[in-house]
Amino acid sequence: MLVQKKINHFITWMSYSFNTNNYYFQENTPAVFPNNFELEHIVSWAGIYEKNNFKIALGSKWHSGKPITNPSTKEISNGTTLNPSIKYNSPNNSNLDSFFQVNFSTTYKWKSSTGINYKIGFSVLNVLNKSNIVNRYYTVDAASKDINEVNSFALGRTPNLSFRVEF
Repeated sequence: MLVQKKINHFITWMSYSFNTNNYYFQENTPAVFPNNFELEHIVSWAGIYEKNNFKIALGSKWHSGKPITNPSTKEISNGTTLNPSIKYNSPNNSNLDSFFQVNFSTTYKWKSSTGINYKIGFSVLNVLNKSNIVNRYYTVDAASKDINEVNSFALGRTPNLSFRVEF
């Protein structure tokens, strides 16, 4: 679903997506489980003000966490000493925490007397510097016989500056 409205120099839009994706494997138990990339709920919003050669925008994105498979126990299996392994729950039995990010950008463009177009821009990704986990997996520390949780994070606050020349 997408809703968009323009009032003079201001444009805003909001979108919502509901998405359920499942894998089907008759030979597995369970035979049906969530797709690895399923994001069941996604909400996005942006507000843009544009006048003359100046543009400023603020946007945000929220989504429910993606499915992950957690270990069924904190103990490693009694496999060989050289190859210990992790016992897991049913596939994609849990979800990461929800993701939220706010982004900001602004640009200004002008044209020189020689006909060359210039555009300067500044943006900040993840303005609130929110720590969003985007992936998780588990490893075995063979020396300590522990299961390590490894999280991958989205970028923290990231400023960007751009300069564009068109001729």
